[in-house]
Amino acid sequence: MTRVPSLTMWASSTKTASSTITKATSSSTRNTGYGVHLSTAFDVLGGTMKAGIGYMDADIDYANDGQVADSKVYTAAFGYEYSLSKRTLVYTGLGYTKRELDANYEGVTGSWEEEGYDFALGLVHKF
Repeated sequence: MTRVPSLTMWASSTKTASSTITKATSSSTRNTGYGVHLSTAFDVLGGTMKAGIGYMDADIDYANDGQVADSKVYTAAFGYEYSLSKRTLVYTGLGYTKRELDANYEGVTGSWEEEGYDFALGLVHKF
């Protein structure tokens, strides 16, 4: 069976609020921005190779007071699945995330960067 390579693009614009409770008072964090994710899957060496990249740019208002932090997130992921039988497959994957945050809050200015890597290896058997 030959599968045709596929390409998927996903984009969103968000304005969400999530409530938190601190010392019996209620506040919310507002995020405004957008995100884009582009991914593909194709057959390689009898299995399926998957790859994706993403980007998010958002303004985050932690204290809901109009002072926002600019957040940018970059992601990349690669994976491979190989079927051992109709009900069993093995998979592996590697992911990378980089987050940049620029903030100016009550006169304090700062920039932070975080990087993270993920690795996954597993076996799936459907009963």
